[in-house]
Amino acid sequence: MIAEFIPRTDAAPGFASQSSLVVLLAIVNARQSRAAQPVLWIETIEKTVFPYTMSRLLPAGSRGIFPPFPSLGDFIMKWTTLVAFLTTAFLPAMAQAQDWADVTIKFVLDGDIPKLTPLNAAADPVCAAQSIPNERLVVDEKSKAIANVVFMVDAKQTKLPADKIHPSLKDVPDVKPVLDNVKCQFIPHILPIRAGQTVEVKNSDSTGHNAKFVFFNNEEWNQVIPTNGTKQIQIKKAESGPSKVECNIHPWMTAYHVVTDHPYVGVSAANGVVKIEKLPAGVELTFKLWHEAQNKFDEVTVNGKADSWKKGNVKFTLKPGDNDLGTVTIKPDKFKP
Repeated sequence: MIAEFIPRTDAAPGFASQSSLVVLLAIVNARQSRAAQPVLWIETIEKTVFPYTMSRLLPAGSRGIFPPFPSLGDFIMKWTTLVAFLTTAFLPAMAQAQDWADVTIKFVLDGDIPKLTPLNAAADPVCAAQSIPNERLVVDEKSKAIANVVFMVDAKQTKLPADKIHPSLKDVPDVKPVLDNVKCQFIPHILPIRAGQTVEVKNSDSTGHNAKFVFFNNEEWNQVIPTNGTKQIQIKKAESGPSKVECNIHPWMTAYHVVTDHPYVGVSAANGVVKIEKLPAGVELTFKLWHEAQNKFDEVTVNGKADSWKKGNVKFTLKPGDNDLGTVTIKPDKFKP
């Protein structure tokens, strides 16, 4: 039945049977080896459509090098049927080659909120007039939700080839992440950056600041940012983990940058929730939990059950669609405020 889809030739009878074999292999491999399907499809085209087209385009004296084909109408009819058959046979399987997943996880403090040392901004009259919070450990008083927790795919433990990064996230974004100086604080406190991005460092205050980016894999960057001024820094390489941004003029001012070569980084908001979208489903992923004031995150509680996250690492294989990883509660002694 499959052979009937391939135009037959009188001069080269082996040609039709060879093409039929290619199509049969394409259909079989559609269920067994999805990666091979495009190659087989192209091979089929090359051995049927291309010779037919060339035999019609070349001068009459040159057509002998190609096997003769039936009438154009018969050819089109048979190939239309073949394309329809292959479309239903293996193209849907190719479209489902990789599914994608979204993740939600929440972080809550299990106990009394540790007291933090108040910041002393008296050295600068502009800063002294502000109410500057200590952001080393930000916990909501009512819900005990923990802000500024970094939850990300650990690039050391999980290697993500290009086909495991969502097509809309493969390229380094053109948008520039912004780190601003506002009321003598760095905003945001945690800044995710994709390796290759250019960061815009601003100063919205009426007093001068500087921003010192500490790196391990990139060159250190330390620039004065004048009032209402802007500087830019291109970060070329991924870093091994979160690192500090400091203001040497105002030593209480710190932030952290998280530079990765993939897009799967989340930072908990004021409600303690982290959301990461378009992760590869069906693949074991190692996630890393990090906080600037962490002591040890080896032991946590997830939805009321004790769990061991050695060095803050945990493995998940996500299902397609939404994945609620639950509420993670952490004891106060796991922090060093």
